[in-house]
Amino acid sequence: MCRSADPEASSPGCNTSGNGSTVGAWKQGWIIFTDADSDGVYEAGDTLLRVHESLPRASVFGAFGVDDSLDTRNYIRFSRSGLAVGQEDRWKVKGLGDLA
Repeated sequence: MCRSADPEASSPGCNTSGNGSTVGAWKQGWIIFTDADSDGVYEAGDTLLRVHESLPRASVFGAFGVDDSLDTRNYIRFSRSGLAVGQEDRWKVKGLGDLA
């Protein structure tokens, strides 16, 4: 799963620039895909599973670490069992501001 500046494009890609919170934020949208080479980038050989459009009315939407600090990662990797991999603890995603 990676954040994407244009997830609804005919060929969406991962946003690898910015800091994940304000510049190139997760609220722009994200894509979920199988990552054949585990590099955190959607590319040839990967399978697109789901696309989530932007949340234009959200002031902030991001991935937060267990200590509630905003994490600036470009992607989140999950194991086959659905658990986040490579993070020190659990992740939660929360929106702040007007999501309606």
